[in-house]
Amino acid sequence: MVRFAVDKSLSLEKQSLIKMALVIATDLTGSDGGSVMLVEGDNLVIRAYIASDPSIDAASKMGISVKVGERASGKAAQTGESVVIVGDINKDTRFSGIQKFHEIKSGASVPVKKDNLVKGVINVHRVKSSAPITKDDVDVVGVVGKSLAEAL
Repeated sequence: MVRFAVDKSLSLEKQSLIKMALVIATDLTGSDGGSVMLVEGDNLVIRAYIASDPSIDAASKMGISVKVGERASGKAAQTGESVVIVGDINKDTRFSGIQKFHEIKSGASVPVKKDNLVKGVINVHRVKSSAPITKDDVDVVGVVGKSLAEAL
């Protein structure tokens, strides 16, 4: 069973676009879950969340925010470059000491950009599969992100 939530404060059109982008990104990469975070001032805010784990309350993830520049998603938004993590995030020197949101085996934060302006980030992750997120997966999410950026 897949758990999905989208921020109801967004227009129905934005809700549909974000949901479609996230479903496509997770399906095409074989990810167990992910999120779409939009840039709002100096923060990235979760506006859509999907998880294959039925114990995760996707709706409770709405509105969680991180500062641009912090964590993997914030670094992707700050630099405009994708961030890939394989294995324990606390063993990655870029992120040592941060608190995990949940256990993942691999993940990627891919910027959603239009004309070099980052509008958000698509995060995909694998919890069950030990297969790492690949460059091809990142490229696929990048294409989805570009389409989403054009539509937002």
